[in-house]
Amino acid sequence: VLYMAMELSNAKWKLGFSNGSRDRSVTIIAGDWKALSRQIGLAKEKLHLPEDCPVICCYEAGRDGFWIHRM
Repeated sequence: VLYMAMELSNAKWKLGFSNGSRDRSVTIIAGDWKALSRQIGLAKEKLHLPEDCPVICCYEAGRDGFWIHRM
């Protein structure tokens, strides 16, 4: 399992990834879905996880609500 936490703002999203023993963090431009997908793939690679492993994601919904999980 790849665990992903997101800290959202208007301009950027901070992403934290973990496989339960190692961590990785990056920052991307807010709303850049291609970058988000690319970073998930890179995290799986860097954390030695299979491409098809599930991703468990959390973030404080706040002003963004839950639209991100609907994408």
